[in-house]
Amino acid sequence: MSETIAKLHAEYAALTSRPDGRLNADQTTSLRYYRTDISREPHPTIRVAEWIKSLHDLETYVGAFARMPRENNRIDPNRISSHERQLAEWVRTQRKAFTQGRRCTYQQRRLASISGFSTAPLDDLWTSQLAKYEGFINANKRAPNSSIPDERTLAAWAAKQRLRHRTGRLNQSRVVRLELLSLWSWGSRLTGRATLPADLE
Repeated sequence: MSETIAKLHAEYAALTSRPDGRLNADQTTSLRYYRTDISREPHPTIRVAEWIKSLHDLETYVGAFARMPRENNRIDPNRISSHERQLAEWVRTQRKAFTQGRRCTYQQRRLASISGFSTAPLDDLWTSQLAKYEGFINANKRAPNSSIPDERTLAAWAAKQRLRHRTGRLNQSRVVRLELLSLWSWGSRLTGRATLPADLE
C-alpha cells in the first residue's frame, strides 16, 4: 500500500468514530466507499461494490504494466485485450464523472492515488510538451530544428500548434501560454528575443 493510500485510509478511519449526526452527506457516502475498499462494509450496495472492484482491477493492471490502460484509437485493436479496453472505458467514465462533480471526496482522492490517473490526460500531455519545448529554447537560445533528428519531435509539436492556431483549433489559454515563451512565432510574426530557423517560419 502506498503512503498516499495509507494516509487517506487513516483519515477515514478517524472519521468513522464521529457520530452519524455530525457527518455531512459527502462524508457519509465517502465512508461507505472507504469501508468497502478495506472490506469492512457489512452490506455494500452493488454500485459501491462494483466501483471498488473496478478500482482494484485498475490498480492491479497499473501495478503489472506500470501504465494506465491504453485509449489510443490508432492502436491495432488486436493488440489490446478486452480487459484493457474495459478498464480504459471505466477510466473515461470516471474522468467525466469526476469533472462533473459526481464522485464523493473519497472516490476522487482514491482515484488520484493511482499512478498515472488524470482527469485531463491530453491537457497534461500538452503541458508536458510545452515544458520540454520551453526547456529546449531556454537552454539553446533557439527553436528546435526539424532537420536535426533529436529535435524533430519538439519541432513537429510546435508546427502542430501553429497549424491548429491557423485553423482556429487552438484554445486561447494555450495561445497565451505559447506567447509567454521567451521565443515563439506563429509564422509571420515573431514573439521573443531571438530568430527562428527558416524551416519553422
